[in-house]
Amino acid sequence: MFPPSTFPTISLGSPANLSSTTSKSSSQQSPPPPPPAATVNSVLTAIQNSSSPLHHIRHPSEQLLQQWSDSYLHHHTSGHYLTTLLYIIDWESNAASTGVTEVEESSRLMAAILFKNCIPKAFSVPIDTLLEEQQQQQLTAAAAVSSHDDNVTIAQQQQQQRTFIEQLTQERTIIRQTLPKLLFFRGVRRTTSNNNDATLMLQLQLALSNIALFDFPVGWPSLLEELMHVVKNGGSGGGVIRV
Repeated sequence: MFPPSTFPTISLGSPANLSSTTSKSSSQQSPPPPPPAATVNSVLTAIQNSSSPLHHIRHPSEQLLQQWSDSYLHHHTSGHYLTTLLYIIDWESNAASTGVTEVEESSRLMAAILFKNCIPKAFSVPIDTLLEEQQQQQLTAAAAVSSHDDNVTIAQQQQQQRTFIEQLTQERTIIRQTLPKLLFFRGVRRTTSNNNDATLMLQLQLALSNIALFDFPVGWPSLLEELMHVVKNGGSGGGVIRV
């Protein structure tokens, strides 16, 4: 389905540590510039191009997918990459809101793989920890004597951090509400072959397992009850909640 170069060249990166104080060496380096906004069309195009046999088409697309995934590590506010991948996976339920009229099975499967691989980067650090870090940074900045330009830069960084935390909180909520339904909603599978269906469902199951490792029971105490409810009701009401 995918050319041999597709998977080895897309690095999964290190298992996520969203903390801004991971190490002295990392804190001394400036983060890379944020990637362009992750929209359904831009992410879908990158996924399609990442399987191209032509290096000049494939390589930039692989890099862009990696940048979107790493944006959670660098606290970039470049859109909702993970939920965008969910829109692509369940494109039929979201066609009216996204404008996407068709997605190939290979693209949906690749979106599921990318979604699963990116979960640790977006879920490994509790929101409370990020909020505590933000408060500590504000106290440190308030105690420091700096120039007007430094104060402006600090204020901009603090605003970017607040926006990142708000977006991340919203995105995690949407994923928790949507992913269990996708696993049991038959509509997400009606256009796939048996082999692709099994592989796609496996990727979503692994993604949910990864989230549970980070969120259950503290961050997502109702996980088991929600899964039981979805199983009992057959996952009725598919579709990703629109941001």
